[in-house]
Amino acid sequence: MNKLHCLIFILILQVSCFGNKTTADLQKVYGQQMTLPEGGQWRVLNRDTTYIVGSDKPKILVYYNSQGCTSCRLKELAEWKGLIDEIKTLPADTSNVEFLFVFATGKDLQSLTISLQQYGLKHPVLCDVEKSFEAQNLLPDKEIFHYFLLDRNNKACLVGSPLHNPTMWQLYKRRIAEMNSGS
Repeated sequence: MNKLHCLIFILILQVSCFGNKTTADLQKVYGQQMTLPEGGQWRVLNRDTTYIVGSDKPKILVYYNSQGCTSCRLKELAEWKGLIDEIKTLPADTSNVEFLFVFATGKDLQSLTISLQQYGLKHPVLCDVEKSFEAQNLLPDKEIFHYFLLDRNNKACLVGSPLHNPTMWQLYKRRIAEMNSGS
């Protein structure tokens, strides 16, 4: 009977980890098309909304998985507001970009919605209740690389956080301008 319990435990463990696709090799992420889950709940200014992804703009996509410090991530939203405000003041070829935030909330949606209301983020936030984003996309195994600049086809062309990294932020802005000018 003990062997049967061990076998069942191992099978459950394998099935629960089956959907998680991560890689230590960042080169595998470049050029990969990012898919956003259809079953998530989109929110703008903490209100349910319908959001259609697929515009012809480049996108900065930020993914927060369910591990780690949730309050730290929410405080980071205030820092994003600073970058968003900065990019709005730039020429049209650089400011023409969408910001998308994906939170793997699981069933605990309440704390996120309270925090979103507090921070007043005016950009789409996908509350990924089923944690489908991670299952559908190959992601870097380190959270520091869960920041993506996507082209018009939602393919990752830059990976890494521009927060607290002026060099990376300059690179993001340069690539956005290149994509918008057709280069």
